[in-house]
Amino acid sequence: MAGLILLGVGMVSVDAATILAIDFDAGSSTSKTATGFSKFNVGANDFSGPLSNTFGSYTVTVAGGSSVNASGNISGTNVLLGRDRTTLYSGGTFTYGLLYEDFVASKTVGDSVAMEVTGLAANTSYSLTLYAYDNNTSTSATFSNLTGGSSVSLGTITWTSSYAFGSTTPNSVFSLTATVTSDSLGRLIILSTGTSTTGGRINGFELSAVPEPSIIGLLLGTGLVGVVLTRRKKSQENKLSSIA
Repeated sequence: MAGLILLGVGMVSVDAATILAIDFDAGSSTSKTATGFSKFNVGANDFSGPLSNTFGSYTVTVAGGSSVNASGNISGTNVLLGRDRTTLYSGGTFTYGLLYEDFVASKTVGDSVAMEVTGLAANTSYSLTLYAYDNNTSTSATFSNLTGGSSVSLGTITWTSSYAFGSTTPNSVFSLTATVTSDSLGRLIILSTGTSTTGGRINGFELSAVPEPSIIGLLLGTGLVGVVLTRRKKSQENKLSSIA
């Protein structure tokens, strides 16, 4: 939920707002989709992409390999697969069990899953959180940003099989977050690459709008952020005094 700060007679959001949350599902049942996510059904069998789903004004596409055509869109046809592992725990503050349960992956060792998002605002920064986990295999997936034609490393997610998820496990346990910028056509291209023994994989992702620097600068410049924080602190102190 976005935080709101009073500015004159209006309110300004200073937190990133999620515009797209996708759970790659290896089956048709909606019960496999994590709460707060939209379902992208890749099926439970091997397939050759590209495969696309549309969510409102956004289109998400997955393909096998890192090939990009002359128009700048992903075009790989290497074999991908969808896999649904054993039912994972969800409870307490950990609510992403269904997200970590299934994924889309490259069938070929060392190969990549390419993911493209279109319909975004052009040349705009976004916060991207990627999730990767396979309950059957201890391995890792390395992510890179291919938007604009060059490859920029985003980081690596490493996990152990049969991880003991619990009520206090953070939802972000097997994830990474990076700031990415769409190209002039409002497009992002992300690559998940496997290791010498496994292919790349993605369980899902969340994409959020990044607050405009001008808004944050305005609030900091006027000192309103400090005023709000001070008032919150005093309010909390008053509540504690009344309880005592």
